[in-house]
Amino acid sequence: MKGLGLSCNIISGRPSVVGILIAPNGADLVATQVFQHLSDPNEDQALQLLSLQNALAASLPDVAADAAVVRSPDWSQFTKRAVLRKKYAVEGVLLATCRNRLRQVRSMDGREIGEIMGSNKAEIEARARVLANEAVEACAAALAAAEIARQGGI
Repeated sequence: MKGLGLSCNIISGRPSVVGILIAPNGADLVATQVFQHLSDPNEDQALQLLSLQNALAASLPDVAADAAVVRSPDWSQFTKRAVLRKKYAVEGVLLATCRNRLRQVRSMDGREIGEIMGSNKAEIEARARVLANEAVEACAAALAAAEIARQGGI
């Protein structure tokens, strides 16, 4: 089963989204970056979100995932509210866009991803780091999406 994981960072006030696809290759799992989008600094927030939605919608048919997990931010008292607001807006766009194409779509934070994988956040991110090096959060989300697809959408 193929799982798509999407994660967002805010870079200089702009949403940057990475998508990783986890797919079986024999007994192994292979992680492939299938989506990357950095918002245009000349667009306002609403237009940045629309551009993101259009870019993801255009990419999803080629990805052919069985499930998707959008990585939700972990709670921290040190995260700035303005950054969280932007991340949650992006998360909503990612969830809605994926749901138009896929039946199994979830939003999960690091703890929830660890739980669904029968482990914890640190172990799953270590596994993801081996598979995808820099896109750790997206890869961990993709691992969870593949597990959700394998279990039939639990």
